[in-house]
Amino acid sequence: MKSIEESIAASMDHLDPRLLPFLPYILQDWWEIGASPAAILELVRGHAPAREQLHVLDLACGKGAVSVRLASKIGCRCRGVDAMEPFIAEARRKAEEHHVSSLCVFETGDIREKVNEAGRYDVIVLAAAGPVLGSYFETLSALSRCLVADGIIVIDDAYTEEGSTHPSVLPKDELLGQVRQAGMTLLAERVVSGLEETAEAYDRELALIRLRCGELAEKHPENAALFEQYVERQVEEYDVLKHRVVCSTMLFGRS
Repeated sequence: MKSIEESIAASMDHLDPRLLPFLPYILQDWWEIGASPAAILELVRGHAPAREQLHVLDLACGKGAVSVRLASKIGCRCRGVDAMEPFIAEARRKAEEHHVSSLCVFETGDIREKVNEAGRYDVIVLAAAGPVLGSYFETLSALSRCLVADGIIVIDDAYTEEGSTHPSVLPKDELLGQVRQAGMTLLAERVVSGLEETAEAYDRELALIRLRCGELAEKHPENAALFEQYVERQVEEYDVLKHRVVCSTMLFGRS
């Protein structure tokens, strides 16, 4: 098994592990990291089991935006896990700010280990985390062990459509084949690719990354090349997100 640092780096577009201590600074302008809490809320509202109170496991929860939104809007009881302690500290602060501390528990940990001791949940969220748990077959097989019989799994990710390819992104038909192999089915999805507001958001995010990495280069000139390489990689990744892949929030249930 990769180290937790290697796993985090791989989940963030193969980030250079040397950048990990600087991530909280680079991403200070974001509360929602990579996924749309609004899309996840919509899907959960429409497809979650009918319960008086849903229990949610939010893996790779980042700064807790998804859990806090679910708790504040529909009263879910949420457990969030992330390997970045500064993100967990911010998630706890946000839960207090939104008056849902009694509903949200956030903890620092390796989700690859936590998923084996997590108990049973109505909803499991794995948003913008990449292949931390392996292939789609391996990921859904692992997550389904933590899922109640009629529960749902929400994954925010990307795939390619016919006519487009990317070396690290699955074609949709191959993705769905692994989903079926795991005994699951795609119940619903919300696609954000191609929307004007999505492209505008990408441009704003890239501008903020340039700004924060420029500030870090001034503070840590010995690492200036490292920050510049990160910016160059992000320029490439945002171009891929805009033009070569489909970004989607997908909801799965048992077949």
